[in-house]
Order: sequence, then C-alpha cells, then structure tokens
Amino acid sequence: MDKTLKELLMIFVCADILVSIDAGLNRNEIY
Repeated sequence: MDKTLKELLMIFVCADILVSIDAGLNRNEIY
C-alpha cells in the first residue's frame, strides 16, 4: 500500500509540474 501511495503522489507531482510548465508556455505565447 505504501509503495502505491508513493507512486500516486509522484504521478500527481509530475502532472502538477507539467501543468505549471504548460501554463507558463501558454502565458509566454499570449504575451
């Protein structure tokens, strides 16, 4: 259970980073 929870946390963190990068790229494109 601990391993799966850690994996899910890592996936969420990676997804959050990708979303933030996407937002940054979109902001750069808009301005």
